[in-house]
Amino acid sequence: MLWEGLAEGPAVNKAARTAPYQRTVAIFAEAQRDGTLNDDLHPAKLVFLLIGLAAWWVAVP
Repeated sequence: MLWEGLAEGPAVNKAARTAPYQRTVAIFAEAQRDGTLNDDLHPAKLVFLLIGLAAWWVAVP
């Protein structure tokens, strides 16, 4: 995916690849509504932040 991003082409199978992230955003939003998670960040931004933190060591060796 990193190479695909550098190539500036269209995403391959975008719908299938984004579906798990959309489900995670929905889960985080529900957790924010019920008070399990702090609601300071939009749930999509929170998911993006966590993905970025997890991928940092690969993207920036």
